[in-house]
Amino acid sequence: MPELPEVEVVRMGLEKVLLGKRFRNVKVGKSKIVTSNSNKRVGSDKKVREFITGVTNKIIKKIERRAKNIIIYLEDESLILIHLKMTGQVLFNTEATKHTHIIFELDNGELLYNDVRGFGYVLYYNNIVEAIASDILKKWD
Repeated sequence: MPELPEVEVVRMGLEKVLLGKRFRNVKVGKSKIVTSNSNKRVGSDKKVREFITGVTNKIIKKIERRAKNIIIYLEDESLILIHLKMTGQVLFNTEATKHTHIIFELDNGELLYNDVRGFGYVLYYNNIVEAIASDILKKWD
């Protein structure tokens, strides 16, 4: 599992290549990754559609870390919350593998979310208040 310094390094790397870029398209291969953060996640086509609709055509404004969560803030104050758990990876402009579960197409390339074990999650929220209310960031309320 990545420790805090490793998560911060990932955040800083993403910040260098993502700020000001637009998500042009999103492909979700494993729906449970965008469904919830619980241990017993079940994929949901509705959640996948909400995730894709919420992210597509939005510009990345800020990237921060709270504990081991990477938070990507979008232009309309919505956000993407990423937790890598044990084997999650966020990679820029690399080739997809059988463990690539989300592909974000951007102005300047592709951002891939890979996870061999599938424990991590990438969630969309309309705003930080919604994320805090969902339990995921409750301790920062």
